[in-house]
Amino acid sequence: MKKLKYLLFLLIILFLTASHLQAQAYRLDVLKEMEHPSKNRGEVKMPVYPTGTDEMKRFIEMFLIYPKDALQNKIEGRVVVRFIVSKEGNINKITVVRGLSPSCDKEAIRVVSIMPKWIPGEINGVAADIQYTLPIRFKFSESEETSNSNVICDFPQID
Repeated sequence: MKKLKYLLFLLIILFLTASHLQAQAYRLDVLKEMEHPSKNRGEVKMPVYPTGTDEMKRFIEMFLIYPKDALQNKIEGRVVVRFIVSKEGNINKITVVRGLSPSCDKEAIRVVSIMPKWIPGEINGVAADIQYTLPIRFKFSESEETSNSNVICDFPQID
């Protein structure tokens, strides 16, 4: 009789554990879908800078000011910014994904924030808010007194 009680108790614990694990697996699937909803969105057309990628590079080169402290400390590298291009073409929610220095990060955000309206992206043919990732390289030439900033525009990531 005792063995039967232990066996029943063990089966109940096993059942509860299996139910708990199944519920956790379901929650993980739901969380993954929340983190990466674009995988199930359908056809995505990325937002575009109004005059093209080359003009976007020129815009950034023209307006990017190399921070004095970064220049003095000879800091070079890349700042990766991520932002949302709204369905109206406005840029908002600019964040630094990979920083270089506080002053370079701030300058990258400033330049992206003054960009003109973009051509919005689309999901299944309908204008939508789309996330865009843009790396900006800070590089200077030691032979020159003034700094140069180079811009890299890699392909954006849909997150």
